[in-house]
Amino acid sequence: MVAPFYLLSFLSLFCDDLTVEWLGGTGPFSLLIVPVFGVQRNVTIPDSAFSGGKGSYTMKLQLAKERRFVLTMSDSTGFAAGGTTEVMLVGASSGASCDTADPAIAFPFQLNSALQQCRAFAFTGYQSAVQPVTIWMVVPGGTSQIVRPGAGSSYSWTANVAAGTSMIFMMTDGRGGAGGASDLLTVGASDASSSIETAPPAATTKSDGVPISAIAGTVIGSLLFLAVIFRKSRRMPSDGTFFGGPPPSNPYGSPPTGVPQYYPYTANSNTALDNPFADGTATPMNDLTPAQSQFALQQSSDPFQAPPVRRSYYPPSPSLPPMASQDPFNPTLPGAIAGAPIQSQETSSSQRKAAMAGVTSYTPSRFIVHTDADDELPPPDEDGVVELPPQYTERRTGPKRKLSVMNPSRPSADSVLQPDPAYPPPPTNPSYSNVSPFS
Repeated sequence: MVAPFYLLSFLSLFCDDLTVEWLGGTGPFSLLIVPVFGVQRNVTIPDSAFSGGKGSYTMKLQLAKERRFVLTMSDSTGFAAGGTTEVMLVGASSGASCDTADPAIAFPFQLNSALQQCRAFAFTGYQSAVQPVTIWMVVPGGTSQIVRPGAGSSYSWTANVAAGTSMIFMMTDGRGGAGGASDLLTVGASDASSSIETAPPAATTKSDGVPISAIAGTVIGSLLFLAVIFRKSRRMPSDGTFFGGPPPSNPYGSPPTGVPQYYPYTANSNTALDNPFADGTATPMNDLTPAQSQFALQQSSDPFQAPPVRRSYYPPSPSLPPMASQDPFNPTLPGAIAGAPIQSQETSSSQRKAAMAGVTSYTPSRFIVHTDADDELPPPDEDGVVELPPQYTERRTGPKRKLSVMNPSRPSADSVLQPDPAYPPPPTNPSYSNVSPFS
């Protein structure tokens, strides 16, 4: 058996010499030149080219520039016993010239079906070939084989070659005429694999491992990806925010002096938030925890108990007395008003907006309760306001109107048509000032 041979000239130049060297084998030897989608050429190597277990043969490469081709070495033991080269490309000539045209084919054949693993692959259209025909299956860089179908103009071959294998198909007839070589075809994948498991050794192909360049590219890409992730993780702050720096400034300007900043707050106190409009003291919102800052405005204290004296957001109003001297809800203190309605300490949305706007003046509500005339009038307060009972008057009604029609059967020139009493006219320019709801 011929050992795998090697080429002395790796850069094949058209019309230049190409030297082939090999070791081992049993003569006679032959070299098959298979151009992709061309006509194959079979070169017989003389016995003088092999001596002492070593062979060397030089020939002229009659292929055009940039033509793809493979070489297959055979000996007396069988086809492609020395192996098949990878697909090579013909380079530019050094100045020599020769005939690079393909020889004519003896008959045509067709490959019209899809080439898939363990699926039928049809050879048709070779009815002009002299029977029997031979099919040559060349695998670049792998193990090639031949198939001898029976008589006929078509043949179905089960592709017992693994998916992803590249192949070139050739045909010859009974007289040695060449039918030409196919294009470089790749075996497609399928859901069948039984023919691969039972295939003879001659049908196996060269199993190439993963290219080193692919492995290196994968490793480099993974390292770059990890470096990007590590760099982003170092840029990210520890508090979970994705953007560094202070919080954005208020687009509506800075708040007035004395108004606390609602953002950001510092969770370092458990004190609840009081009414920012009440005199006294209150805890700034900066001292609240996040949970307290969310529900502070919804808390309300007992309406019948005076609020504790705390720090306020704003300075006390000079026009108001201290909180301890006037409490409308405590009857024991001066300034309490009997019958005053109970007011909640919950702040409305308008009050909160006023607090944000920096309004510091506060005007307390003043109540006046009307009493009956029989009750004793209270003395004037310290502002000189005397509470008087309401004055009531009786409803005054005008004389009733009588509507009639004067002699409708015999109208005169001086008669006036009176309106129907069932439909009195609406009053003109009505006045509601004299109407009392209590009369």
